[in-house]
Amino acid sequence: MARKQHYTRREFIRNSLIFMSGVTFAPAFLARTVSGGISSPSLSEQRVLIVVQLGGGNDGLNTVVPYRMDAYYRYRHRLAIPSKRVLPLDDTVGLNPALEGLKTLYDEGKVAIVQGVGYPNPSRSHFRSMDIWHTARPESKNTDSGWLGRFLDRACREGSPPVQGVQFGFSRNLALEGQKNYVTTILDTHLMGWQPIPTEQTERDTERQTFFKTLKFQVQNEEIEYVTHITMDLIASSEWVQQASQRGRTRAKYPATSFGRQLQSTASLILGGMPSMIYYTHLDGFDTHVNQQGRHDRLLEELDRGLRAFFEDIGHSRYRSRVLVLIFSEFGRRVEENASGGTDHGTVNPVILLGDTIQPGLYGTHPSLDRSHLDNIGDPRYRIDFRSVYATILQQWFKTEPAKILGHPFPTFPLITNTKAAPVP
Repeated sequence: MARKQHYTRREFIRNSLIFMSGVTFAPAFLARTVSGGISSPSLSEQRVLIVVQLGGGNDGLNTVVPYRMDAYYRYRHRLAIPSKRVLPLDDTVGLNPALEGLKTLYDEGKVAIVQGVGYPNPSRSHFRSMDIWHTARPESKNTDSGWLGRFLDRACREGSPPVQGVQFGFSRNLALEGQKNYVTTILDTHLMGWQPIPTEQTERDTERQTFFKTLKFQVQNEEIEYVTHITMDLIASSEWVQQASQRGRTRAKYPATSFGRQLQSTASLILGGMPSMIYYTHLDGFDTHVNQQGRHDRLLEELDRGLRAFFEDIGHSRYRSRVLVLIFSEFGRRVEENASGGTDHGTVNPVILLGDTIQPGLYGTHPSLDRSHLDNIGDPRYRIDFRSVYATILQQWFKTEPAKILGHPFPTFPLITNTKAAPVP
């Protein structure tokens, strides 16, 4: 488990602030604690990484489809996507037909797909496998820091804006855990049912009572500790978020979902000049043990519509060459469909990267689905360690030394064009 911190009610009152969907809501007794003003933020020359986490274990075989492999159709009588519906990438694999926008971006040279990604001795536990992806430490159960948190610790210096990382949602994200506090959390209003607290009241005690009464009424008990934690030390970040969200204008049509709002907020903050290097988003629901057909397609369509809208907004801006999107899931699904019309926990998966500075195309080869090449449970064997993807991003995108973040050197591949980026010491 990630480490927990406990705060007194006095500290909570003095330092708290809650951000939701790119809009800042602060009671007046909190807002008045801001000392001085914050100058208008501007996006630095440092590049931006947007992480899209597909929670639950995305079925990679029905995402990047091996439509020329006979074994795929033998194992999946009901779930296999007919070859005539697949959006071909080459003469061996293609995209799920729900990913039309992604196929367009691929044809425009903005998508790279790394095939057969995994790690040694894979875990089929959601929690353990996600911890491994977040920490980049399969060999250790030490979860005190994540790979992005360690990167921010190294990249940020005293005086850096306190908004170098932005995460969405209620779950504490281990990937962003570090020794320093450079991460802002934006909660989703639809998850909390939060309403802004009036700030025109003048009596400090009345405002405080109203704030805590509303908080305790609208937030479930098990969420209070997390809300308390994430609101600490964010008062200094409020104007950065507020000013950027007010300046950043999005025009594209996003899905009317939590994921759609996360991407829209991300686009708004980037366009508004938010000086953040990391944005971490989530699209959940991929644990498709039962009745996968239709459900999985709808999730991929939601992903596709969100990405299409995001790149429509970013694509006409001066920030287009500074954005890289990383899409991953904690594991794939079993090759063979189960008796409930779904798929069980598997191992390897494709990792997808998008951006104007990508060297597009397919990296690696699709894992073989022949029985002799599967493990003893019936899953494909990984061919590329996910830490090689991380190492490539750290080295070629952020211009830093991967081994200092990941603990060991890992092979990289020529994924990103050699354009200017501010190096990280």
